[in-house]
Amino acid sequence: PHGRDYENPHFWSGRFLESSDEGDESYVPERDRDEDDEDVDTGMLQFMDGSRWSELRNEAWPSLMKVLQDPPVDDPHEPGLQAAALRFQNFSNQLAQRPWQLRKHDALGRNMLHLALMRHRPDIVRAILTLEDTRNVLDVLTKPFEASGDSDKDLIPCIHLALSGSRSEQAENSLQCLQLLLDQQVRLVNL
Repeated sequence: PHGRDYENPHFWSGRFLESSDEGDESYVPERDRDEDDEDVDTGMLQFMDGSRWSELRNEAWPSLMKVLQDPPVDDPHEPGLQAAALRFQNFSNQLAQRPWQLRKHDALGRNMLHLALMRHRPDIVRAILTLEDTRNVLDVLTKPFEASGDSDKDLIPCIHLALSGSRSEQAENSLQCLQLLLDQQVRLVNL
């Protein structure tokens, strides 16, 4: 009989709460806020400040993941795309401030350029290739994607990644990515 008392609609009212205390929280002791308490103003957990989160918040990879979910934005003033344009600008700014992040890889071993090419995103490819830090740009531009194996046949040059969508509905974007790569003054494939 007592196993499911909480299912009774009167369980929480009347039985454990005395009527004189209803609505009066003056008896509740004050307590200091914990690190894990939610900050009501921002909705963020306070423990995120000063932790790994604050580092990630300024990195370009999380911003790139958000931008990849948006459609490419040609005109930042186009109705309905202002938020996407702001996310793209945020990504570009973070990348310009920390261009060494270009050389970081995701869990599959792709750098940002590889991912942008695989997703047929000329806007992101252009943002990467126009960075002022030419050393990091050159490094990712000439670094092939290392597929699952250890042999040379598992190394996929960026130019091949750009062509990966040429026979799909993304053909135009793929060819724009290819053109951006070909415009670079660097040898894209080692023969």
